[in-house]
Amino acid sequence: ACVMRFLHPQWLYWLALAPVLLLWLIWVLKKSDDKLKNFSNQKLWKNIIPEYSQVQRKKKIFVLTLAYVFLILALARPQWGKKEQTVQVKGMDILFVFDLSNSMETEDVVPNRLKKAKHAIRSMVESLRGDRMGLISFAGGAYPSCPLTTDADYFLETMDIQSPRLFTHQGTDIGLALEVAVQAMSRGAEDLSGNQNTAGPVSKLIVLVTDGEDLEEAALDGAKKVKESGIGLFVIGIGSEKGGPVPVRDQEGILRGYKKDRSGQPVVSKLNPDVLKKIAEAASGRYWTLSESESEVDEIISEMRSLQRNDRGERKWIT
Repeated sequence: ACVMRFLHPQWLYWLALAPVLLLWLIWVLKKSDDKLKNFSNQKLWKNIIPEYSQVQRKKKIFVLTLAYVFLILALARPQWGKKEQTVQVKGMDILFVFDLSNSMETEDVVPNRLKKAKHAIRSMVESLRGDRMGLISFAGGAYPSCPLTTDADYFLETMDIQSPRLFTHQGTDIGLALEVAVQAMSRGAEDLSGNQNTAGPVSKLIVLVTDGEDLEEAALDGAKKVKESGIGLFVIGIGSEKGGPVPVRDQEGILRGYKKDRSGQPVVSKLNPDVLKKIAEAASGRYWTLSESESEVDEIISEMRSLQRNDRGERKWIT
């Protein structure tokens, strides 16, 4: 026979307040009626306030009390099941390092670098549901936007709101971003059960998505730290070598012009694949330039799927 249990039974103690709530609502109703009686004769109520109904007000009290009871029961998480089943969880950790410098809004690719990058990341995440995904956003600084999680929908919602306007300090510090990624990967290395005792090493991968405008030396140092940590590195270049002017937008995202150098000439942002290839090579990783068709995404997903996925813990389900 099915047995009902509560996942959070501590909430059930709050049901003791249901009678108190009911008595308080009845008292409020009585006080309201007493005021009306002092104001006019009860026989005149139908003429003065035709919409007034004691029956409806009593029903409202009953519904409110019932709603409170159901709310407490919902918070207690009632569950039905015949047996508890243990499921072994396998997967890997993928941390996307996402460039949010102003140059990512350059429109040398359609519709622009930023939107193209988001579309490519979304395709990868949708194809790899079950693995843990995390997000590091960077420009002149870097910070974790989304911790490693198996909740792909939450990851995608977080990614969608990422914008260069989240950074007051602009630039493209790839070296710093990779260091922050290594630290974030280390902090999130525990398995799903919250301990370090996994059946084997969980594959870890950092995916750098950028247009590559950075000081090469600092970026190479970051890539070497990725390699030393035993983490894989994929680098995806966004943009064209021909480049385009860098848009200048206000906090509302409205175009106000284009970035200019000291001589007043428009600044042209160009993809630098040579630097990005060196970054990937420094970490013994792989590099791709994202084309208009984004055909490289399928190859990247295939490479990700070929990486080892190990037991990272157990989850228990009532079935």
